Amino acid sequence: MAPFFGKFKGNAGPASPANGASPAKKDPNAPQLTSLEKHLVDATGPVRSDGSDKFFGFENVREHRTVGVGRVADTGYESSLAAHAPFRESVMNFPSRTPLELLTVPPSAPRNPDGDTTTSENGALSPVKSKAPLFPGGANGTPRKATPTVGSPGPPGTRPEDNPASPEYRKKLALAAGPVLNMEYDNSRNYGMSENLFTSLKDIFEAIIANQSRIGVVSPHKFLEILRRENEMFRSAMHQDAHEFLNLLLNQVVDNVEHFSKQMEPRSDQTDFAASKGLSTALSSVAASTTPESGNETDWVHDLFEGTLTSETRCLTCENTSQRDEAFLDLSVDLDAHSSVTSCLRKFSEEEMLCERNKFHCDMCGGLQEAEKRMKIKRLPRILALHLKRFRYTEDLQRLQKLFHRVVYPYHLRLFNTTDDAEDPDRLYELYAVVVHIGGGPYHGHYVSIIKTQDRGWLMFDDELVEPVDKSFVKNFFGGEPIPGMQNAAQLACA
Repeated sequence: MAPFFGKFKGNAGPASPANGASPAKKDPNAPQLTSLEKHLVDATGPVRSDGSDKFFGFENVREHRTVGVGRVADTGYESSLAAHAPFRESVMNFPSRTPLELLTVPPSAPRNPDGDTTTSENGALSPVKSKAPLFPGGANGTPRKATPTVGSPGPPGTRPEDNPASPEYRKKLALAAGPVLNMEYDNSRNYGMSENLFTSLKDIFEAIIANQSRIGVVSPHKFLEILRRENEMFRSAMHQDAHEFLNLLLNQVVDNVEHFSKQMEPRSDQTDFAASKGLSTALSSVAASTTPESGNETDWVHDLFEGTLTSETRCLTCENTSQRDEAFLDLSVDLDAHSSVTSCLRKFSEEEMLCERNKFHCDMCGGLQEAEKRMKIKRLPRILALHLKRFRYTEDLQRLQKLFHRVVYPYHLRLFNTTDDAEDPDRLYELYAVVVHIGGGPYHGHYVSIIKTQDRGWLMFDDELVEPVDKSFVKNFFGGEPIPGMQNAAQLACA
């Protein structure tokens, strides 16, 4: 590598007016900071104990790395969920925080060229002081070029990972720089739980916090192994939808927490436990009380994501109005061309006529009647997840089709389609994450996420690659014409 990087000469500046001597030439072999490293170059002091100032990408474990693993949206949703402090802290604190020295890592697990994480004789995770704690791949890592402008064409016949202007090239550099947290181990016994998707997610969060670097890459082998084992749809090489992945992940987290909570409950309280608060449609029930051993609340998924929809149906014959409540984790809204999120939500709550084959059975009239129906929000969630339905089944083509409609979304949003008795109906939401689908159709493509951090602005997470972006960059994903590589927002998260 040295001869290659030796070709890049440093630029000598003008003579110093103070002494007239020429400044020392830059070392051509000295590593140059990536855009993320430059973005964090002023970071001082110890890293935060909650991991809020750490920015790790997720390695895209493709089929040639792990047989039978299809592309999933871990980059989009695991990154956005990890960036949300209440969710991350809830995962880490349930059932209780485990001291880092008790978290075991097999000797073969760490895959870090700079040795920031070592394994002691008893297998305990033992973070050691790095020679370059902020950027372990900087002063001591493989020399790197400065990040070039995205989209510059490479020489004909050049592979993407060999073209310095491509994201694939920068992803390769991110993997080489490390540290790479090779998540092939399981700490579920230390949590008092059996191995599942929740414990694997908890392992990832714990490993990031245990590592001393502010940047790096997570290789989620164990997470994907469990995902494949417990969900048949992820065992093939087919691409999976990000929205389905989010719902599956949250459902699995709730199921795992519920199962553990039942085991902790005394037998005499099983009846009360079964009657505790739960989701009616989206999720299985979770105990609303605390477990005696852990003392931790078990309904934090509900508290963060759950809202309540009210279906209001008015009989056109007797004018009687009936209501039915149902819980939701996100709102899936249909799209119109050249519209906005606000107009999509307005359409979501439009009155719908129930007639002909869809007549409403009125209890007052005692039969099927024509009626008007509309959906309103009765309880607003703390985290509002909006799913923009860009994949639609077309009868003529008899297959799914991607919609490239331009849909504008704001940085701040106030819901207007609430019921009269809704609590805090004027709540103002702030956009903090956008999950984007890149590709020309529903059967292929790629997901990335753009996330607003606590104090470092907006970052784009693209597999292993994490790069700072300007706030206005978020507007690039409103949609538009179906051109190759077109990027469209698939889901928004506001808090």
